[in-house]
Amino acid sequence: MHASELKGRAVLTLSDAAKLGQVDDVLFDPDFRRVLGFRIKKALLSHSEALPRDRVQAVGADALTVPGPDAINEEGPELSGAKALSDVHDTQGRY
Repeated sequence: MHASELKGRAVLTLSDAAKLGQVDDVLFDPDFRRVLGFRIKKALLSHSEALPRDRVQAVGADALTVPGPDAINEEGPELSGAKALSDVHDTQGRY
């Protein structure tokens, strides 16, 4: 699966099946070409928040699932140095 295919997918909690938002962008390590996390948009006019890859339980055809609402937070050290897919051209990141 191409990383760009994840943009727009819903983010749902396993704890109560609530929709937290949708994937706004994919964050990756350009040197090793691996996905590090995601930027999640909770509402149309809200700012994006970070979702580290290790907090994602599963990636499905329609949604990413996370344990609970606390999986999404401000960008932490695990995402430092990450590049947004939308900022990089000619990449073929795969999840």
